[in-house]
Amino acid sequence: HLSRDGGKTWKNLTPANVWTPGVSGWGEVTTGIPAWVQPTGSQDAYAIGAKVTYQGQTWTSTIAANVWAPGVAGWTVTP
Repeated sequence: HLSRDGGKTWKNLTPANVWTPGVSGWGEVTTGIPAWVQPTGSQDAYAIGAKVTYQGQTWTSTIAANVWAPGVAGWTVTP
């Protein structure tokens, strides 16, 4: 489900989530390509083809269940 907090819209990523938006188990809903956020586990890991922005560049995930930061492993810079 979606929730608004701090002027942002958040999507619940885990079942029975007891945390407040912006903490664990929530992803910010954005327009365009979202900023990379460190996954907390398999429930919010990035899928193959997921696009994120990180350190001024756009990145595409090249592996399933990607929990690595862009530039470390499993990502390529997208023009």
